[in-house]
Amino acid sequence: MRDRQSTPDTKSQHSQPTKEREAQRATAQEEVLATQQDPLVQTISRMGSPPSAKVHASLLSRATSDYPARGRQLMLQMQRQYGNRYVQRVMELSRQGGGEAEATPEVEAAIEQARGGGRSLDTGIQRQMESAFGTNFSGVRVHTDSTADALNQSLSARAFTTGQDIFFRQGEYNPGSSSGKELLAHELTHVVQQTEGVQPKLTIGEPGDKYEQEADRVAEQVLRMPETSLQRQVILGGNATSITTSNQSGPEWKNNGEFKWWINWATDGTSGWIVQKIENTYSGTRADGTPITNASVGATPLYYEAWEVTNSGTITPANLDQWERPNLGSLGSQTSFSMKGTVYWTSNDPASSGFRPRGVPDAGRLLSSTSAPVGIGSPLLVRGAHGTWFSDGTPASPGCFTS
Repeated sequence: MRDRQSTPDTKSQHSQPTKEREAQRATAQEEVLATQQDPLVQTISRMGSPPSAKVHASLLSRATSDYPARGRQLMLQMQRQYGNRYVQRVMELSRQGGGEAEATPEVEAAIEQARGGGRSLDTGIQRQMESAFGTNFSGVRVHTDSTADALNQSLSARAFTTGQDIFFRQGEYNPGSSSGKELLAHELTHVVQQTEGVQPKLTIGEPGDKYEQEADRVAEQVLRMPETSLQRQVILGGNATSITTSNQSGPEWKNNGEFKWWINWATDGTSGWIVQKIENTYSGTRADGTPITNASVGATPLYYEAWEVTNSGTITPANLDQWERPNLGSLGSQTSFSMKGTVYWTSNDPASSGFRPRGVPDAGRLLSSTSAPVGIGSPLLVRGAHGTWFSDGTPASPGCFTS
């Protein structure tokens, strides 16, 4: 105040700094407006409680390095929503590089809202990928807008897949280039995995996990292999041309629905998996009138089970398949069952499609699932067994086949 009153020309001496301050305020207001419209800021705005400090720290680190005003706006947004102590925690993690690429429930909600949008694959690349994978990709949706870019930034990803929706970071969807085609093939592998397997909580997989390894391997093959050769190896799988069986015990039918048939496998394939699709049926009644069904007997109507074949041809965990049906006790009517096994070969690890030991109780310790694995191609063997028992429990018309 004193300086302003000291001389008549004080106003002129201070006019330039005042203009500079006004310009700075205008610039700051423009930056705030721009950052308020920024997809990352809007992503933060949509995130509610409970917050994830690690995800926000990752967002803050990238935002601050790219555009300081953007970082300031993110901090203000978090401060309003979560308070000062939370912002301090985020800043500490940001300085330590403690962010991680995991989707919070809030980010998952934003992704869920975007699912089904986007656009279809370009016709040419869709046909090429469908031919390579042997899979219909007409339902795949490609997201390349600002929301997809922001979500990828929040997950530190180039692209990610959930169901049949693939979200790309800005500039990453470019199937006309080698790297873009490889990235798309990688994500389409995840489409197949998630469509036919179990969908875990959304995270960006570590490079060494089995799902990422599978996607990397398939993507590399898509990039370097001729289309017909690719379909043979990736979709039909390995080098198996034959799968056969030999009887170890049975087939044997006893009274009251009891059945046993144990076989051993033989194949010319190596470094792959024998996959068997099992279909079960039951009909009839017990003496007390209760119906005999798959559910009452504990038979899963349809499932898949797998045996690994090593590079030396050894079949694990054991070269044995045991088909058995229990004694049902006294019957109240004519009763029947059927089992059908359709046998395939694949070079793709069924674990990448959600198979796990004891995944289906009927399969015991074998890798198994109620969904088909990736890349089983055409069947190499079909086998079946059936039986009918009179109401007095004696066998009426047993039979089995292998073709």
